Amino acid sequence: MGTFNLRKLSEIQKLINSIWNKEELPKECKKSNTVPVYKKSGKTDCSNFRDKSLVSRTYKILSNILLPRLPPYAEEITEKHQCGF
Repeated sequence: MGTFNLRKLSEIQKLINSIWNKEELPKECKKSNTVPVYKKSGKTDCSNFRDKSLVSRTYKILSNILLPRLPPYAEEITEKHQCGF
């Protein structure tokens, strides 16, 4: 994650609390930059690349906070509606 100073961490915490309370992501968190990443063989073959989406650090932190908390809700929703998979 890199080195953060306490002031920066405090700003990120305020932003995440705001997102949590408003239940809405700011526009900046909804954006990502997609870059091609080289896989193997010839660099002139388009099939030798994959896409990588770069998102903001704040969004990554928020995602890591939410990820372990989502499975119970996902199971509750998908049990009734998911079939054939």
